[in-house]
Parts: sequence; C-alpha cells; structure tokens
Amino acid sequence: MKVVYVAHALSGDREGNREKAAKWVANLAMRFDIAPIADWIILSGQWDEGARALGLSIDCALIEKCNEVWLVGESISKGMLVEVVHATKQGILVHDFTGMSIHEIAREVGEPS
Repeated sequence: MKVVYVAHALSGDREGNREKAAKWVANLAMRFDIAPIADWIILSGQWDEGARALGLSIDCALIEKCNEVWLVGESISKGMLVEVVHATKQGILVHDFTGMSIHEIAREVGEPS
C-alpha cells in the first residue's frame, strides 16, 4: 500500500476547506489502495494561523516519509506550493489532481472509474 500525502487548500474558508479536505481523504482512502497522510486537517482545527510555519514544517517532515503527494480540491494554495517544492526536492512524485473529480483521478492513476 502506498503512503500518500494528501494536500488541499486551507486558506480562505478555513473550516469549510477542512471539511472538504476530510471528505477527499476519506474518499481517496476508500477508493484507492493508499494510506493517506493529512495531519494538517487535525492540526489546523486546533491551531490558529500563527502556527502555519510550524504546521508546514511538520507537513514537510511527513512528506519525506511518503511515496507520493496528491494535490486535490479546487486550486493550489501557497502552502500546497511549499509542500510541492519540498516533495520535488526529495524526489517524491507529485500528482496535481486539482480541479478533478474522483472519477477523473481514477482514470489518471489507471484504475476503473
């Protein structure tokens, strides 16, 4: 089973985006043979924006333990870009699935929709 760091935009409607991200993570875990990592969903519910740098450093440490990074949701945020740059520097494969449905992602990764 692949360990996949799942990134989703958090800024803007923080609580709404946390809820959307949690649904994405649950659906991806059910649909694909992955063990998703999305610590930021929990941490951002407990921390305010003042802890963003700490959160991103934790995210980057976790990304180093993952096989891949999957970007989901409507758009790529500044925080997601930090994660992408870090993953790329570590040689970790990044998939940009932003703007895609779960069925479109299935076609991208070669699984039946």
